[in-house]
Amino acid sequence: MPYFNRTGKLPFEAITLNPYTIGDFISFLFPYSVISTHEMFQLTDLSLRNSYVGLVCFAFFLITLSSRKYRTSWFWPLAGCLVFSMWLAFGSQTFLYRWVYHLPGFGLFRHPSFFRGYAIFCIIALAGFSIQ
Repeated sequence: MPYFNRTGKLPFEAITLNPYTIGDFISFLFPYSVISTHEMFQLTDLSLRNSYVGLVCFAFFLITLSSRKYRTSWFWPLAGCLVFSMWLAFGSQTFLYRWVYHLPGFGLFRHPSFFRGYAIFCIIALAGFSIQ
């Protein structure tokens, strides 16, 4: 644990290296559009800013959002988790990440855009509502 420096919180400036930005939303439609073109980044997304879920899945997600008939009892909790996790992924660009930094378990990872992974899960789950 001391080798990886994960026994205590990292300084706030060190954990906001790769926030999810407004421009990164384009990665929902075009995969790997926000990753550097350097050969080191061609196979993995070290920045954790790519959010591609697939065009078919994204289309069903939009159908779920636009239609009232797919709003089951799970719709609002998943939509709330989607908004909350995307808000956290913005990192120091919003006040929320500064606030949760002081909670236990936060402040251990260098990339706040990691929280977009939870948003991707919520998008996939919400897209499943409109698939019959």
